[in-house]
Amino acid sequence: MKLNQSIMIILATVLLISCLGTPVYANCVYRDNPSDVVPHIQNNLVVIGSLDDYPIMYANLEGEASGLAVDLLNAFGDTYGYRMRYELYPTAKVDAIFKDHGDIRYISAPLDSTDGISKQLTFYYKDYSLFTRNQILGLNTSFERIAHQLQSQRNDDALIGYKGQDSHKTFLQEKLDILPYKNYDTYASLLKDLNDEKIAYALIPDDLGLKLLKEFNYRQIQCLHTTIFTESSSFVLSNKSNYLYYDLNQFLSGLKENGQRSQMISKWFDDQSESKQMSRLIIGFNILAVLLIISILLMAYRNFVMQKIIDGKTAEIIEQTHVNEQLYSKLLKREQYKNSYFLNLSHELRTPISVILNAAQMISNNSYFNKDSDASESSDCTKAQKYNGIIKNNCYRLLRVITNLIDVNRLDTSDFSLRQQPLDLVDLLHKLRQQLMDQEYIPAECLTIESNEEPVIVMADAYELSRVFLNLISNSLKFCDREPEIVIHIQKEQESVAISYRDNSTGITEEMLPELFTRFYFESSVLIKKHEGSGLGLYLVRELLAMHKGKIEVITKPHHFSYKITLPLSPTKLSAPLDLEFKLGDFNQLMRMEFASIGKRKS
Repeated sequence: MKLNQSIMIILATVLLISCLGTPVYANCVYRDNPSDVVPHIQNNLVVIGSLDDYPIMYANLEGEASGLAVDLLNAFGDTYGYRMRYELYPTAKVDAIFKDHGDIRYISAPLDSTDGISKQLTFYYKDYSLFTRNQILGLNTSFERIAHQLQSQRNDDALIGYKGQDSHKTFLQEKLDILPYKNYDTYASLLKDLNDEKIAYALIPDDLGLKLLKEFNYRQIQCLHTTIFTESSSFVLSNKSNYLYYDLNQFLSGLKENGQRSQMISKWFDDQSESKQMSRLIIGFNILAVLLIISILLMAYRNFVMQKIIDGKTAEIIEQTHVNEQLYSKLLKREQYKNSYFLNLSHELRTPISVILNAAQMISNNSYFNKDSDASESSDCTKAQKYNGIIKNNCYRLLRVITNLIDVNRLDTSDFSLRQQPLDLVDLLHKLRQQLMDQEYIPAECLTIESNEEPVIVMADAYELSRVFLNLISNSLKFCDREPEIVIHIQKEQESVAISYRDNSTGITEEMLPELFTRFYFESSVLIKKHEGSGLGLYLVRELLAMHKGKIEVITKPHHFSYKITLPLSPTKLSAPLDLEFKLGDFNQLMRMEFASIGKRKS
């Protein structure tokens, strides 16, 4: 026993000395069970990519492939036994060369573009915004204000600079066809011309643009944090190997789960020096080495006592682990296929519904509906208006369901982000109430907002927070069998604000309260069956409040139904009054979607 302990202490000391002299690699990928890897040793993969898409994939000064995509593929090859050969070309040639002899292709394209690709894996999203020297526009501004500002400069020879493909320019002309555009070879030259006032605006991905501003010290340039469009960086795989898609998909999923993907992304976008990173790695490694030595000493002490038990259970654990891993792999693949199917289906449904909605709006604007001729024509016009209203209302109902499905998938994949700014919560709720009254969705006496404190400043995304309260109000109207009464009371606390929301709806049973905010939850009462929905509204309410670092609790009593919402107060003062022009769409469309199943109610 003493001899064994002495040997283990000597081994631990040798291990510590050898560990302290071992180099550390930040992007190494470790596997828990190497036997799970399908043997692909000696497999060569040809990667076709862009020549100048810095910092995702580009040719460095030595002419070698570099960038985030290259780091990911190199780590993937080391883990699964593939050897990578990179061929970089101008963007226009990549597609044809890939079809000729490529195995993996790197592409970047606007998020809503589709080209029929079946085996595509997205690993990074870039949000494009406008950079400018114009100090009149605030940092967090709406797309409509930017468009109005560009419209006012149309005759001033102002230019928008961009770097990218012709497809980018085509996409921009569809979304923002106001000023002329100028293409650049590099982001550095683009920012230089912007700083020298040769162009008025520059279209650059947010994270990359902010990093370059620090590097070049262009203090006069600011970023207008309004997403013009989102571009996805993806790998497209050929059909030559049945295993390649599953291997790469599992590898990227694993990186995301254990946080290594964020580390690899921060290498290209975070403003950190190599020395700081190395010092942190050395400190972390030394701590790990000390913990390892302590663990070895403890294991040596307990080894003699536990050895027989470990030997008896090892075979059973290994067998059970193998069975569990197979079941987990099947369940994971099935869930991935299901999520991908629902996301693709939601996008496919959203496009035709938008087309139908636009057509119905065009019909509403037709001069035929304004005829004041004979009785027969007036009767036909009234019927057409009625049925056209039914079409539009049901389109908004479908659009709400589809939007909720897409947002749930975005939350599951952690691709949902907020555009937060300081705002007055009391002002926001009063403006929501006024809009609901103006659009005749609710009489004035049915909705009361109580607050003795003005203003109440919170850091929030105005659009998403409005979505939360509109969902609660629409639920109160749908599930009430008498004249609705809604009271919202706002009370400041030490570091947060408490919002009490109470109505006179039917409520739910005590047994069902824990299920209220779960996904796909439905109550089975007769009143609620008249207004069936997707079962996602309250789930999204809870998740959106959680993203704001808030929470929601529910209390039900015989004659009323109430929520308690808590949000943290903002330490930042309000910079400008709230404007109901939000980042993801028109407020009126949001209101029509939330109240499509209820209809208008005149006071």
